Amino acid sequence: MPIKLRPIHVVLLSCLCAGTGLAPGAVALAQPQATPFVRQQQQDLVRAVRAGASTAELDAKVKQLLDFGRIAELSLDGEWATRTPAQRQEFTELLAAIIAKSYREQLRSLVDYQVQYQQEEPMSDGRLVHTLSRSRKNPRKPPVDIDYRVVKVGDQWRVVDVITDGASMVRSYRTQFRRIIRKSGWDDLIQRMRDRLNS
Repeated sequence: MPIKLRPIHVVLLSCLCAGTGLAPGAVALAQPQATPFVRQQQQDLVRAVRAGASTAELDAKVKQLLDFGRIAELSLDGEWATRTPAQRQEFTELLAAIIAKSYREQLRSLVDYQVQYQQEEPMSDGRLVHTLSRSRKNPRKPPVDIDYRVVKVGDQWRVVDVITDGASMVRSYRTQFRRIIRKSGWDDLIQRMRDRLNS
């Protein structure tokens, strides 16, 4: 049975919508540092989608937003240390391709969401950017709380997790990967990821 990875709408909802700045009444817990990065990525993606950017162009922009290497490591947790460099590389490439594919598949339906920035707070390894996404087409639809875990990679910010209404993308992946590895092993996980990518 093909692997069922959690959709990355948690990322897409915020990344395809023009930012509107800090929401009225929001109280910043710390001076914004990563928020401008997230906002700029959103605006770049919106322009790319509306301009009919190619798959390669969109994938390049996704790489500017997400640190796939760190996401892969966090998703495997302790399993990462037991894998060879070649296994880590293959896993990271597959996960990145799956995320990018899901991203492209959901682009059009998520353009109509609008983002408000709520606040930004410090974390031990970076910043947490809080946003609220609302549907423009259906104002009665409940808004979605989306938090970005952002860290510095060299001198650049990168997103390493996205939490939607309290549900972590990385934690969801970690749970699925751990279950598959324990049940049927590493090779089966890789095969399921390949099947998911080719489906």
